[in-house]
Amino acid sequence: MSSIDHDVDADGRLDELLGVLDHEYRRRILLALADSGDRAPPVRPSMADGDEPDVLELELRHVHFPKLEAAGLVEWDRERDALSRGPRFDEVEPVLDALEAAKSESSAARN
Repeated sequence: MSSIDHDVDADGRLDELLGVLDHEYRRRILLALADSGDRAPPVRPSMADGDEPDVLELELRHVHFPKLEAAGLVEWDRERDALSRGPRFDEVEPVLDALEAAKSESSAARN
């Protein structure tokens, strides 16, 4: 790795963001927050294609929401079961925009 590449992510933040974004459900959750402003609409089993609702609910509560919260991308109010943008959400928003643009370009190229 060149010193230029190393300087881009010297503190590991990019790697951390990409690690959080590696699962489709977490990307969907963050995109829902990006599209809706500060508060996300409920992200529940209807968001999943073919997963068992109970299994997805467990995954969201025990894997995905905590991981997003630990990264500072969301704030999770467990009592109200609500998500909102976390203190680091602005860091991930440009990455989400780039992913959505790439997805759109890929879809357009296939049609």
